[in-house]
Amino acid sequence: MSGSLELRLLGQLEISADGQSLLAQLSAKSAAILCLLICTEEKKLTRAKLSSMLWGDSFETASYNLRYNLWNIRKVIPRDRNGQELILSDKEFCWRNPAYSVYCDLLEVRRLKEQAKRQAALSERIELLKKLRALLSGEFMEQFYIRSSDEFNEWVLFERAACQRLTLQVLHGLYTCCLKAEDAQTAAEALAAELAENPYDEELHFQMMELYLQMGQRPLAIRQYQECEAVLRRELNIMPQKKLRQLYVKLQEEAEPSDAQAKQHRKEGSRAHAVFVDLARQPLPEIPYLAVSEFLNGVAAGCGKEVLAGVSPVYLRDLSLLQPSLLQLSLCAGERAANAEWTEAGKTSPEQWFANEAPTERECGRLCCNSQILNVRLLQSLRHALAQLAKRCEISVRLPEGKAIDKESALWFSYLQECGALCVVCGAESSS
Repeated sequence: MSGSLELRLLGQLEISADGQSLLAQLSAKSAAILCLLICTEEKKLTRAKLSSMLWGDSFETASYNLRYNLWNIRKVIPRDRNGQELILSDKEFCWRNPAYSVYCDLLEVRRLKEQAKRQAALSERIELLKKLRALLSGEFMEQFYIRSSDEFNEWVLFERAACQRLTLQVLHGLYTCCLKAEDAQTAAEALAAELAENPYDEELHFQMMELYLQMGQRPLAIRQYQECEAVLRRELNIMPQKKLRQLYVKLQEEAEPSDAQAKQHRKEGSRAHAVFVDLARQPLPEIPYLAVSEFLNGVAAGCGKEVLAGVSPVYLRDLSLLQPSLLQLSLCAGERAANAEWTEAGKTSPEQWFANEAPTERECGRLCCNSQILNVRLLQSLRHALAQLAKRCEISVRLPEGKAIDKESALWFSYLQECGALCVVCGAESSS
């Protein structure tokens, strides 16, 4: 006799009694029958339904196979302390014995879900949602499949999709409740977990950016946009929606004045101030040129608009292909240069001057068709831009030690260091 039968359906299937696994003593179809009857709780399933789900069109042997598997279940699954059997049946139906005590994680999820709906107290609801999140950490009947039992496999997929939807609902509910409870850290963790399940949801990225701003973490909000842009570009080949881009531009514009040291150097007319870009925690090494893009972002934030105004707009426009935040700077610099040239020569309009300096659409098309030529152009533009910035800034970058950045960026940094255009430091993040 047994006092405790457990079925774990979320994750790898496990059936145990008193801590001892029974799964090896059950055939796959016996386990499937047991899971079906437990998940339908006290509802009765007809023998015909069970037979069609597991044996398909084999009507000749289905009745015998079902009887044999029910016998096997009764043999393996022990009676409870009151002598009750888990599975009951008659000539037409099979069902779970409601008097038999059994724990099933999926049934526990259903119970907690209903309890959370009825719970009015915010703190209690948060605790229930945390328990639900912990239970839903695994996929429904992970890697469980029965060959030639299409109807049963479709049922597994349906339940799996339902659990995935419920996981997203629980995570979003936890995020919403924690916001109301002013627990920003737990809200951020829940939203990050929801993003891990659904990385293409731009609304979630926007909510995460706003939450980081609420927490006073502007750099993390900027990083969130960059991760969103990288995922959408890599997987869907699209740009983030307009409100995300507008918030990102606003954050970039607000980030620069916060660098008081850089502002003070520019105010004092110093020949050079140090701009140090730390990439020791550079993520996503599989994305080409991401480290270079992050480096450009750090240079732009450290130097400021006044210093960047001394860089040729052609170089800035080229580099904006790698770091979109440079595009507006290149347009402003191009207008200033065009006005100066136009005033001095008196022969062309500013629009014509800038159009002549920047690559035409046709040229861009040819460059994009030959990625090697485009890469050479961008690398040389970066080298010359750094040479122009060196007149007023001492720029250096730290790369991770023991952790790889993307190989394309590594080659670029190596070349820039060898030609003396950039100081590259390799090593772990310092405490200072």
